[in-house]
Amino acid sequence: MMELFFLSVYLYRNRVTIYKLIMILKQFHRSLYISELGKHASFSQMEAKTSAKESQVKPIVIMLPWLGASEKATEKYAQLYRSLGFNVIKKDSEMTDFLWPKKGFENCKNFLTQLEDNTQPIVVHSMSIGCYFYSLMLLAMENEPEKYANVAKNIQFQVCDSPVLGTLKEMAFGVSSMVTNNSAMRALMKMVTLGYFSLSKPFTVKYYDTVIELIKYRCPAVPSLLMTSKNDPMACPEAFQSFVKAWEDRGCKVTTKIWEKSEHARHLHNHPNEYKALITDLLKVGFKIESKL
Repeated sequence: MMELFFLSVYLYRNRVTIYKLIMILKQFHRSLYISELGKHASFSQMEAKTSAKESQVKPIVIMLPWLGASEKATEKYAQLYRSLGFNVIKKDSEMTDFLWPKKGFENCKNFLTQLEDNTQPIVVHSMSIGCYFYSLMLLAMENEPEKYANVAKNIQFQVCDSPVLGTLKEMAFGVSSMVTNNSAMRALMKMVTLGYFSLSKPFTVKYYDTVIELIKYRCPAVPSLLMTSKNDPMACPEAFQSFVKAWEDRGCKVTTKIWEKSEHARHLHNHPNEYKALITDLLKVGFKIESKL
């Protein structure tokens, strides 16, 4: 906590505003991922505009990947679902969706607006920061139930892969891990992020508390799959188990998978056969599954 105090003093003395700090974090992230974000940061119109015939017969997977996920990496998930007979709509997140929740909330509502007329069953598959974006979707649907009624009622399954659960320290570590693999830079980014949380508490931390409580206690009561690993530094084991219990108490039929060793949001890569089996077993409860893999 002393490091956080001294960082706050430094930021104050140097008149580093919240906005400037967001720009610093955002620019640092862009310097590492600009080529990927430039291609994949927005709603994919190509994936959304499936033919009318296809959209009438195929259920939809809304895929919410981790921050900076490459097209090559996310395509493996999309192929898995397509092989099971689903259309896939992917929505990438930006760093500012998390660092400035109000912006993320607006982006979320824009995304949901494009799904308003959908009548097909929906599977939500969120990963890492994508789980946070999913919580923003739930907040929007709760705030405007009539507007997003079609989306809400059609969510039939939900998958949360590597949710970042725990304290602000886990969140800060998550942010630092999303932008760099360098241990020294991670430590610096974690300190800067904690400082940012401290300075922006009314606009960030309170928002995080709201959406975490919402997704934990007021999520859709549908069959669900939660995945994490024991060596994931972004997931507190106690917080994960509390999350599972809350969903079970909510009425969700919850399947959990906790690997002994598996990298954050890399479970499909590390355990491909088991991962595919988990998804297939979840979905065959509600859909006729004929895998083409």
